[in-house]
Amino acid sequence: IKNGLPWKIDSDGEFIRDTDGNKQVEWFPHNDSTFSKWDGSQCSPGTKLSLPNFKTHSRGTLDQPHNAELKQNIKDIYPALIAAKDVALANSSNSSIINKLKKDVIYWKSIANAEATNLIASIKKLDDIDKKYQMLKRARISNEQQLEKQISELKAENSALNKMFNKILPLKGVK
Repeated sequence: IKNGLPWKIDSDGEFIRDTDGNKQVEWFPHNDSTFSKWDGSQCSPGTKLSLPNFKTHSRGTLDQPHNAELKQNIKDIYPALIAAKDVALANSSNSSIINKLKKDVIYWKSIANAEATNLIASIKKLDDIDKKYQMLKRARISNEQQLEKQISELKAENSALNKMFNKILPLKGVK
């Protein structure tokens, strides 16, 4: 999205154009179903050459609890991808400047929404980490206070034992 969507290209690296001579945006998944079925074969011949080998996955893969954040990030990106496609097509065709600007606004709003969602999630994670840190800090301080108290008690007990020992020591020589 940040660098723009790629154009469809043939195996010689030439743009694939529609009947009006406009470049065509490369295929990309638009929803969870097409994302799960995506294996690169849907892309243009030139793009396939630059893609790594990957396979489809079941839709259930993203439904796993450990993939919840990934699934949400993927869902948040679809509107931005679609808006990026519209912007790219508007920039490459003879569409009016007003339509281009409207599509730019939609694109940037979708980017802002995706970033806002990520920012909110990051802030929540940071807040959780801070709460854990504060709890551990309080536990450490409490432990240090407990140890200081025990050290003081042991020092007092040691001092009392030394005094008792000093009283007993002279009596040892009396036998």
